[in-house]
Amino acid sequence: MEARGEPITGQYAVAQVTMRRAHGESDKVCEVVMASKQFSWTNGKVVRVRGGLFVLKSKFLPKDKVAWAIAKGIADNTLNHRGEMPDYSNGAMFYHASYVSPKWSWNMRVTSLIGRHIFYTKGQNDKSPMTKWHFFNWRRHDDKTVWNCF
Repeated sequence: MEARGEPITGQYAVAQVTMRRAHGESDKVCEVVMASKQFSWTNGKVVRVRGGLFVLKSKFLPKDKVAWAIAKGIADNTLNHRGEMPDYSNGAMFYHASYVSPKWSWNMRVTSLIGRHIFYTKGQNDKSPMTKWHFFNWRRHDDKTVWNCF
């Protein structure tokens, strides 16, 4: 549900970042997602219950049944068909919504822009599409340039 309202490719990219952080191991997804301050949708909305399980607080349970069904389908496809689908995030390990600018992203390498999410990987090199600094400078002048760079 982290990317609800985003294009399907963006929802897959978020799922792919999650799996990449879990090193492709489905049993580590909860650990990755529930790590402190890693995914904003979990902050204050999820509780750990007996047996180490994580549960959404009742007031945060999904109300949009269609969006929830899509999210479950994407999760299932990402878990069970990883090698069969394109990597929409282009190797990203991190992402955030484009309307925020977290400090951690300042020196990251932008790998893709999908919907309202910017995807990153660590470091910079000559082959990187551009840093976030370039992204925002170029965007102010010519939106088409940014889109064409990806």
